Amino acid sequence: MNSGHLRIKEIIKIILISVAVVLVLRVFVIGMYIIPSSSMENTLLSGDIIVINKMSYGIKFILPGNSMIDNKRSVSLIKFTPPQRNDIMVFQLPQQPGSRHEKENVDYIKRVIGLPGDKVEVVNKKVKVNNELIIPPPSLHTEKSIKDYGYENPDIYPRGSRWNEDNYGPVFVPYQGYKVKLNAVTVTKWSDAINLDIGREAVTTEGGKVFIGGDEKSEYIFRQNYYFVMGDNRDNSRDSRFWGFLPEGNIIGKAFMIFLSLADHDTGTGRIFRKDRILKRI
Repeated sequence: MNSGHLRIKEIIKIILISVAVVLVLRVFVIGMYIIPSSSMENTLLSGDIIVINKMSYGIKFILPGNSMIDNKRSVSLIKFTPPQRNDIMVFQLPQQPGSRHEKENVDYIKRVIGLPGDKVEVVNKKVKVNNELIIPPPSLHTEKSIKDYGYENPDIYPRGSRWNEDNYGPVFVPYQGYKVKLNAVTVTKWSDAINLDIGREAVTTEGGKVFIGGDEKSEYIFRQNYYFVMGDNRDNSRDSRFWGFLPEGNIIGKAFMIFLSLADHDTGTGRIFRKDRILKRI
């Protein structure tokens, strides 16, 4: 009788430890993400189920829902090597205060193009970082048509810029501690980024003067690092060109493997495995 009770206690203990280990791995180490669209073609396809290493850049705790601490959606416990150019990352979509665009709390996946302190520009679909053309990924997907500088896309970031997705910028990617001078001219290109950094619509102008939270300011110092990200399907990707800079605190982890992949069957009778993409390194 006693031995039976002991065995039950041991089983419960093992179950509780197993659940705790799984939860720790799920929260801090490994994640799964299903590619929902074609924005990363041909690197990642719709239906790919990928594995994310949440510890690639450090140990952090992702806050649930829309929770934030100091306008950050995660709490960094230990930092490792920061994201590098061409990393493919999963992150929480930044919510631009007062934006008329995305409002959903969703995860996105894109490629890192610009690091904190970089100058990013797109010229006829070709990407330049710090005035140098960068080598595109081998699986880059684009169409032949190019929107020239005469075509202005009203959805492009920042609001009021006279650019489009094929001819964009240049923009400077802010970093923690970066000081930007503010006046009636510069505030137009920095107001969205400052509002994002603060977490609310804090920037206003009146009589040629700039106010942040009601106080007149001639400069602003950014509180965290930012990144500029783009999809590999440059003609069908809603990325930094549309919603702005990615805060470091929104990064979930680095994608490193396609676990398996499901494609819609041509006959519409269900989904089939893409055998050539199972356990494929990204």
